[in-house]
Amino acid sequence: MTKPIQGILDFNNGNPNGYENFLLERKRLKESIRQEWSVPLDKTVRIRLYGFDEDIEGKLETAGYPTKISKKNPLPLKVGKIEFLSTDIERCAVL
Repeated sequence: MTKPIQGILDFNNGNPNGYENFLLERKRLKESIRQEWSVPLDKTVRIRLYGFDEDIEGKLETAGYPTKISKKNPLPLKVGKIEFLSTDIERCAVL
């Protein structure tokens, strides 16, 4: 049985703007998320989650990127290591 040959990363013959295109696409996706869910992504926030007695402060980030931009589906978010859904937010203030 032969092992498959590992692919070689050939940076000289690929898309020279590949990483920049990736970053641009992430930026567009984050803007779509901000507009659809009305959340202040990449901002420092103070958040109160339903069922929690204390506020959480830190940078609001996505805990994963949705495959479909639709407010019908909860958005996975995180502040630091605490992950939650957009529907778990009781209140949110940008600091």
